[in-house]
Amino acid sequence: MSDPPDIHADRVRAWAEDERRIITLLARGHYLAGKKLERDDRRIGYAVTLLSALTSSTIFGSLATDERSTPAVVLVGLVALVTAMLSGIRSTGRMSERSEKHKVAGATFDELQADAHANVVAASGTAVSTEYLEAATKDLHRRRAAATRAAPDLPDRFYEAARREPVGGDSPGATLRDG
Repeated sequence: MSDPPDIHADRVRAWAEDERRIITLLARGHYLAGKKLERDDRRIGYAVTLLSALTSSTIFGSLATDERSTPAVVLVGLVALVTAMLSGIRSTGRMSERSEKHKVAGATFDELQADAHANVVAASGTAVSTEYLEAATKDLHRRRAAATRAAPDLPDRFYEAARREPVGGDSPGATLRDG
């Protein structure tokens, strides 16, 4: 036996709202992950550049003198080692590449979020049938699942950070890229 129409309609509306909320969180989480990776890549890049310049000028300066202080040579060697390690982390971490993948995923979820918002708005009126809303929400759920499979893994901390943020307004994309 199926639910009475009003209970079924309420469940479909709640499902449409849940889909909108989840998609919004996924979009924002991917944007947050992309921003952090981009920031980390930039910071490591600055450090590598600065330390490389420091090491190069120190080594060049020490070639001009015959007196070489053992502690200074050890210090320059350690700075050169740290520089090489940071450069290796930056190269193997591929942070800028990963950042771009998260931004693309965020944009994909942004597009889905606009459709989810339209479903929720349509559900609040009486002009749309429950069957239509249910079919639209099923399609949206299927597209969200496909986008989630195609997206890079989203660490829980970014999803949780997105969940804790206040959502600004009811319009699609209100807080997704900002912040």
